[in-house]
Amino acid sequence: MILLDTNVLIEILKNDKAMIARVSELAMPLAVSSITAMELFYGAINKDETRMLSRFLDRFRLMHVDAMIS
Repeated sequence: MILLDTNVLIEILKNDKAMIARVSELAMPLAVSSITAMELFYGAINKDETRMLSRFLDRFRLMHVDAMIS
């Protein structure tokens, strides 16, 4: 499993072709931490963006922060 950080997800959301290509080459499954998800939601500017982020994050396994993740 590969844990993606906030900056990687932001670049994907900005449609950065190089980042999308690089992440698509990674072994599955891909995951995000609950902290990363919270950071993305914190930056959402309205309910539409919040819904879009929810759908986007559904593609990844959500990992809650523990000693291994931190």
